[in-house]
Amino acid sequence: MTQQEFQKRYTYNPATDKLGEGGFGKVLKAYDNYLDKWVAMKIAPVGAHDSIRLKKEVEMVSKLPAHPNIAKYEECYTFPSYDGELDFGILQYYEEGNLSQLLKNNTLTLDQKRSVLMQILEGIHFLHNNGIIHRDLKPQNILIVKRGAEYIPKITDFGISKQLDINKSSVFSNSIAGAGTLAYSSPEQLFDREIRKNTDLWSFGVIAFQTLTGQLPFNTGGHDSTSEAGRAELFRQINSGQLPYITTQIPEPWQTVIRRCLVTDAVTRVKNTKEAEDILLGNDENGGNGGRDAMNCVSTETDDKTRIENNAPHKTPPSPITIIADNTIIEQKSDIDEPEMVYVQGGTFTMGFTTEQGADCDNDEKPAHQVTLSSFYIGKYEVTQAQWEAIMGNNQSSFKGVNLPVENVSWNDVQEFIRKLNAQTGKQYRLPTEAEWEYAARGGASSRGYKYSGSNTSGNVAWYSENSGNRTRPVGTKFPNELGIYDMSGNVWEWCSDWYGEYCSSVQTNPKGPSSGSDRMARGGSWISYARRVRVSNRDYYAPDFRRSILGFRLASSSK
Repeated sequence: MTQQEFQKRYTYNPATDKLGEGGFGKVLKAYDNYLDKWVAMKIAPVGAHDSIRLKKEVEMVSKLPAHPNIAKYEECYTFPSYDGELDFGILQYYEEGNLSQLLKNNTLTLDQKRSVLMQILEGIHFLHNNGIIHRDLKPQNILIVKRGAEYIPKITDFGISKQLDINKSSVFSNSIAGAGTLAYSSPEQLFDREIRKNTDLWSFGVIAFQTLTGQLPFNTGGHDSTSEAGRAELFRQINSGQLPYITTQIPEPWQTVIRRCLVTDAVTRVKNTKEAEDILLGNDENGGNGGRDAMNCVSTETDDKTRIENNAPHKTPPSPITIIADNTIIEQKSDIDEPEMVYVQGGTFTMGFTTEQGADCDNDEKPAHQVTLSSFYIGKYEVTQAQWEAIMGNNQSSFKGVNLPVENVSWNDVQEFIRKLNAQTGKQYRLPTEAEWEYAARGGASSRGYKYSGSNTSGNVAWYSENSGNRTRPVGTKFPNELGIYDMSGNVWEWCSDWYGEYCSSVQTNPKGPSSGSDRMARGGSWISYARRVRVSNRDYYAPDFRRSILGFRLASSSK
């Protein structure tokens, strides 16, 4: 195509149609008069670095197979200008803009954020499998398509990408140290060290941190990002080996993935996308640290009393026990991976189905009745397969993963687990009563009345048939309830101590259910339940020796 034909085909105004600009060029919105559609046009000068020329970028990407999370160019042209030759790359125009704009202009649910991040990881995996290290991953280089309620990210801008011979070394020297965007660049890229594929996983960790918290893990401390003072402050934060305290508020297993990605030493950082995906799916058999001491890991900067260190092997949630009462650490043990417990202050509540939950309920959820409970402790998470196997020496779960809830366990199996756990710890763990379970699920004495019954709220806190992918999910990956307890609704039904029986309308104090029966209670719904069935008042019951992939449990205790 001649330059005259190009100017006839594409209409744009450089002064008003700018979509973005970086160190290697700018992007304009243009109209294709031949195909009658909007396109994005990247314009970059042909400079001294032929290896990072736009035309080379287009040629490299054009050789890749199609992938849903990669944006490919349609054409590339080179024409002279007053300032020298320019490359013009044409690609699809994405109306939703990029990830940075999406996060700024929209309120995404946790599910939507997780979906976007998982797809970005899939895009990185695809690039690495094809021998390409991006080296400039950032929200501005991730374009967005909206498909119904789902957002589809598409990685773009391969201007400083490096293509490796995948049959040879996976390490190369950094010929353009300092290139890339400061806040998202790995330490080895900033400090002129050898580059590995996991340089992109550092960038992914920053993107995930920003997506889930709304802020960057490292910043320039109020200084301009182009100033020496700004760069010095950013480098100081990276080298300090600390992450902001807000990191502890990121739901697991995303918190662990971010910690593993933001390790300053590339050798001990998560090596590849499969390691990251294994953590997210609960399949990290090395306890979240790849079987290595995490030297030079980034830890979490907390208050002046506590620092959560990341410089020793550890398991992902639940971590070695910290029992919390009124947000105060009152006991910590590290010899046995005990369940993390949450203090539930006693009080009075209405147990059973109430009218604010709608009209759909089972007969055994009525009548609603007043119950008063003493204070107790309950597991912050469902008991995981790692915890079960450590005590029982086996794992009969249908869906395997150390961070997945243990399931396919009967009520009788659970009693044996509790007996052995108590013998090893000297504690008095037990199953919660049905009343304790519902009180804790509702948020205890301070409850604002969350229903978890098919509303948007339930999708934020629960795994059920509409969002689980027909399997259990790692504990702690949804938002907690008001008491900081995870997965009270969905994921797996949770055994309670009570025999099954019908409700009565009388006022009760610390009820423990009928004195005998044929079936034991289970609460909360599971990965296979419909959203409306994960409401906090829903009840189910099974024979004590019944096992199924929908049945798991969490622990309770009457004292610390």
